[in-house]
Amino acid sequence: MQAINLRYALDPSWPKQLPANASAFSAVAFDPVYQEIYVLQRNKLVDPVLVFDIAGNLARSWGGVGPTRLFENEHGLYVQNKGGNSIIWVTDSANCTVQAFDVFGQRLALLGSPGVCDHSIYPLHFGNVADVTSDGSNIYISDGDGGVNDRVVKLDSDLNVVWTVGLNTTGSRPGEFASPHSIAWNNGYLYVADRENNRTQIFTDKAAFVAELKGKSTGSCEPQTPWSVRVDRKNNLLFVIDSFFQPGPAAQGRLLVFDMQNFTCNIVSGIPIGFSTSEAHLMTYDEGSMSIYVAFIAGAPFVQRYVPISH
Repeated sequence: MQAINLRYALDPSWPKQLPANASAFSAVAFDPVYQEIYVLQRNKLVDPVLVFDIAGNLARSWGGVGPTRLFENEHGLYVQNKGGNSIIWVTDSANCTVQAFDVFGQRLALLGSPGVCDHSIYPLHFGNVADVTSDGSNIYISDGDGGVNDRVVKLDSDLNVVWTVGLNTTGSRPGEFASPHSIAWNNGYLYVADRENNRTQIFTDKAAFVAELKGKSTGSCEPQTPWSVRVDRKNNLLFVIDSFFQPGPAAQGRLLVFDMQNFTCNIVSGIPIGFSTSEAHLMTYDEGSMSIYVAFIAGAPFVQRYVPISH
């Protein structure tokens, strides 16, 4: 089996512009239909959803400022390709809701009840809801950035609950979570960044536990404390942002890539994801160009694009 040897370099030209005052970038999502990049930020003086073209120009923004703002604490972002249409999913970890929009910010669905944060399934309520993914039809939600819930919820195409995995309290056994912070779907399997348990859990789309990726030492090519999981469905690759905390005052981050067909792993070089001065939060991936986009929740560099370079 040949090891993955991906190398990346920062694209300093992207983005070309950011709105003044924009800060605390929590998430980024690539839209393969319209070739746009959605970025989520938390400064109340700026629209929370910023939409960029491939070149990095700000195409539009939406979500409201001040009292008209649609979110209380923007967390996760996902673009679902459903029948050739792009649906933008945004999780609100403080208001305990998940909302769906069209590309211009018109709301299509509201899941949960604003301000009601609890364990209920019928009616469906969320806790500190974190992230969303989809298999094209069904929706999968990681409901837990610490706090109220530690579970994953599956909804069908009509947004009815199919199943849930996990408890309303923290657990560390297979199928239990401690802050399921990010989620991704690929070829019938779900990958959940079970952050505070320092592992990535893998399930079938029918909720059966398969395995876990859990680092045994800081030098291993396995996620120690995963924050973000994303997939390249075309090439069957799994990307994990790992906080990779080491003893001492300086914390470091890294990006791991897993070849799920050949069962190999590599630490992607050329991406300085540092946690001592800023915090890489959630990422996205463009299968066409193989570019990686990372949102930084605290401090500079805000949001950045990394592009593959020749070996």
